[in-house]
Amino acid sequence: TIRARLQACLAGARAWRPDLFVPGWDLHIDDSAQLARLVSELARYSLSETLPRSRSLAYRSIVRSTMDGREGRYPTPINVAEMAVSMLNPGMDDRVLDCSSGTGTFLAMTAAHISTQILRQLGTSPEEAAPEKLIEAQQRTAAWAGAHLFGCEIDPYLAVTTRLNLLLTAGHPGQVFRIDARTFPDGDLDGVAAAKDAIPDGSIDLVLTNPWF
Repeated sequence: TIRARLQACLAGARAWRPDLFVPGWDLHIDDSAQLARLVSELARYSLSETLPRSRSLAYRSIVRSTMDGREGRYPTPINVAEMAVSMLNPGMDDRVLDCSSGTGTFLAMTAAHISTQILRQLGTSPEEAAPEKLIEAQQRTAAWAGAHLFGCEIDPYLAVTTRLNLLLTAGHPGQVFRIDARTFPDGDLDGVAAAKDAIPDGSIDLVLTNPWF
């Protein structure tokens, strides 16, 4: 029963955003008891009433073991990303790009920054917000992220990693394209055509990135 519900959730996610996953991403836990234990443990938490930064930290703890040092790649420390976002102080009207998004830390921390701004508009703070205020801020952050957060990544695995980080942190996977930012708008990767429409030259206000070199 649990497996059927999860498969339906995955199917719904793919119908909503066909680019959310890459081919081959599916539920591969065959042990029913293990799956039931996993779901029962996660069911104790309400993500809707959790701050974006905490959700992003939880996500990093999941992917970190598979990312640290993988082919020479290391996720940007979350405090470094927070510092960069704080320095640039993106606002509600800014379109923000990470042209080497990796695990999506810069974009996730941008979403957390915007969420804090929204909570202040609602007359509260992340530390003092009631659950209903957190949920309202999450809904508004998700709508903002869908229109204002953009990512580029060559590795299809990392493109998915960024999307899932944003989905968990901001409530929306943003617009993350599998392209080579060094050659864009040229190139033959599968995200080039969509990226040309979404991020034409001159349309981005802020760029935060940890260059691959």
